[in-house]
Amino acid sequence: MIYDQSGHKNHLAIEDHDQAASATELPVTIGGHTVYGVYIRPGMGYRHPAPSTGVAVGDRPEGMYMVTGGVHVNRGCCFDFGNVEAKIHDDGAGHMDAVNFSTKCFFGNCTSGGPWVQADLENGLFQGDKGTDRSAGKP
Repeated sequence: MIYDQSGHKNHLAIEDHDQAASATELPVTIGGHTVYGVYIRPGMGYRHPAPSTGVAVGDRPEGMYMVTGGVHVNRGCCFDFGNVEAKIHDDGAGHMDAVNFSTKCFFGNCTSGGPWVQADLENGLFQGDKGTDRSAGKP
């Protein structure tokens, strides 16, 4: 379980057939206290069913952020952080809004090996045109 720190109890449970991440694999010391990051490997996943208290649904505005690093990435699809369908079911394009961080080049013509920050809006990973998917030959 990954516990929601907002007080709304939107805790993330291990997804149906996935495995749990190690709770002690990424220790960091902050202000003299040890805290831990979540090291996600293939086959691990968490989800909270929507709608939930304090969580944007539909077209309501929201903000999200993710802290990640460029060493632990792959070209698999998809490592997402954000809002997805409440159940594992493809409801069609535009039914999720999540941050994807990977070396997956979904539409082709990528100019480097990544990794890239991409938007996963369902049925496609979308990148900007500055040095990524559709700007061949540009840095």
